Amino acid sequence: MKFQSKLLVVLSFLNLIVQAQNRQIDSLKHLITTLPSDTQKVNVLNALAAAYFFIEPAQTLENGTEALKLAVTLNSEKHIANAYHYIALGHYASARYLQALDYNKKTLEIRERLNDKLGMAKTCGNMGVIYSRLSNYPKAIESQLRALKIQEEIGDKKSMSSALGNIGNIYSELGEKKKALEYQFRSLKIKEELGDKKGLSSCYGNIGIIYLALQELDKSLEYQQKSLALTIELEDIDGEANCLANIGVVHGEKQDFSTALKYYLMAYEKAKQADDKTLIIRVVGNIGSAYSGLGNFSLAEKYSKDALAMAIEENNLSYMKTDYERLSDIYRRKGDFEKAFEYYKNFIAIRDTIFSVDNQKLVLKNQMLSDFEREMTADSVRTAGERKIMEAQLQHAKTRSYTLYGGLALVLIFALVMFNRFRVTRKQKIIIEDQKKIVEEKQKEILDSIIYAKRIQQSLMPTERYIEKNVSKLKGGK
Repeated sequence: MKFQSKLLVVLSFLNLIVQAQNRQIDSLKHLITTLPSDTQKVNVLNALAAAYFFIEPAQTLENGTEALKLAVTLNSEKHIANAYHYIALGHYASARYLQALDYNKKTLEIRERLNDKLGMAKTCGNMGVIYSRLSNYPKAIESQLRALKIQEEIGDKKSMSSALGNIGNIYSELGEKKKALEYQFRSLKIKEELGDKKGLSSCYGNIGIIYLALQELDKSLEYQQKSLALTIELEDIDGEANCLANIGVVHGEKQDFSTALKYYLMAYEKAKQADDKTLIIRVVGNIGSAYSGLGNFSLAEKYSKDALAMAIEENNLSYMKTDYERLSDIYRRKGDFEKAFEYYKNFIAIRDTIFSVDNQKLVLKNQMLSDFEREMTADSVRTAGERKIMEAQLQHAKTRSYTLYGGLALVLIFALVMFNRFRVTRKQKIIIEDQKKIVEEKQKEILDSIIYAKRIQQSLMPTERYIEKNVSKLKGGK
C-alpha cells in the first residue's frame, strides 16, 4: 500500500507538470494568432520551441524554423541567433548532433558579432556537450573552457558550476580521474555557495563514481551517501535509485555482498517506480552478482538470466556482454564447465560485436565529422566570398556616398564663395556708383564754374564790332 500511495503521488505530480506545460503551449499558440509579424511574435515562437523541447522535439525544430524565417525578414540578428539556438536544440533532442553543432556555430558567430557574452557562453557550453556526444573530447573541453572563461568574466556562477562539472565528466571519460576530481570539486564549491541542492546531488554522485574508479572505496561511499540524502530530500526517485545502486557497487567491491544486496534490492524498487528500464536491467544483474558473491548460485543464475533476457529485449549490447560473462562465471563456480564455456563464447561474440560496432561507429563518426568539416569549410569559403562581395558593394556604396557628399560639399563651398564674391561685388558696385555720382557732381560743379567764368569774361571783354567801330573812328580822326 505504501508503494502504491507513493506511486500515485508521483504520477499525480507528473500529470500536473504535463497539464501545466500543455496550458502554457495552448496559451502561446493563442497569443501567436493575435500578434503582428514583428519581433514579439519571434519571441513567442521561440518560447513555444522551448516549451516543446522536453515533450516533442520535432515541434521545437518546427517553431524555431518559423521564428528564423520571420527574424530574417525583420533583419534582426539577435532574433536570428535565438532562432538558430532553438533549431539546434531540436536537432540535439532528435540525436542529430552534427546538425545541432552546425546551428550552434551559426548562433555563436552572430552572438560574437553582437558581443552577447551570456549567449556566447551558453552556446559554447552546448557545443561542448555535443562534442562529448560525438566523442570529440579535445573540442568538448575547448568549448567548455571557453564557456567557463566567459562565465567568469560576467560572474555567472551557476553556469560556471555546470561548465566545471561538464569538464570533470569529460576528463573522467578520458580516464584522467585526478583531473576530473579537480574540476568536480571546483564545481561542488560553487554549488555549495549557491545552495543548489539538485546540482550538489549530481556533483556528489559524480565524485563518488570517480573515487570508485580510483578504488578509494570509503571516499566513494561517503559521497554516494551525501548524494542519496539529497535525492531523498528532493524526492528525485530516479536519482535515488542510481545512488542506491552505486552504493551497492561500492559494498560489492568491498566484498560485503549482504550489504550490497540490500542496496540493490532497494534500488530495484525505486527503478521500477521511476520506470527506468536501463537501470532495472543493471540492478537486476547486480542482484545476481551479489547472490553469486554470497554463494547462492540458484538465485544468482535466476537474476542474471532475467537481466540477460531484458538486455536482449532492449538490444543493450553492453549489458548483454556483462550478463553473459556473469553467467559464465556462475556456472564455472558451480562446476558446470560446459555451460560456463557456452556463455563464455557468447560473451566473446558480444564483446567482439561491440568492438566491431564501436569501430564502425568511430569510422563513420570520423567520416561524418570529416564531411561535416569539409562542408563547413566550403560554407565558410562561400560565406567569406559572399561577405567580400557584400563588403565590396558596401564599399562601393560608401565611395558613391562619399563622392556625392564631396560633390555637395564642393557645390556648397562654391556657392558660399560666389555668394561672398557677389556681396563684395555688390558692395564695390555701390561704392563705384557712389564715387561716380561724386565725380559727376564735381564735374558738374567745375563745368558750372567754367561757364560762369566765361560769362564774366564775356561780359568784361569788348565785342569785335565794338572794337572795329572804335578803330574806324580813330582812323577818321587822323
